[in-house]
Amino acid sequence: MRGGKNPAKRVDAYLFAKTIKMFDMGREVNAHQLADALEVSMRTSWLWLRTLHEMRCIHIVGWKKDTIGRDQTPIYSFGDGFDKPKSKRTAEDRRRIYAEKKARQQKHKQMAAQ
Repeated sequence: MRGGKNPAKRVDAYLFAKTIKMFDMGREVNAHQLADALEVSMRTSWLWLRTLHEMRCIHIVGWKKDTIGRDQTPIYSFGDGFDKPKSKRTAEDRRRIYAEKKARQQKHKQMAAQ
């Protein structure tokens, strides 16, 4: 960049500043929200969040569950804190969910047969 009073703005620096501003306002952000807010790809969003997390600038405060109930997407907050671990299903939880699902299927079969 040569001379002039106002140097050209770098896109990556501008987006990084917007990312830090989002966290500084106290927001809890996941990769999907960051990608939508900054209009960047999911890959870029994941890369930035992973890098900030490795550098201990942000920490995991929660998890967004997928369609079958597993903790899938981390939700981040600003600061160096303790990461919230993923919840784990016990063997008893898996058996109970399986039995409930099987009972629902049997009920639908009976209703369809009538």
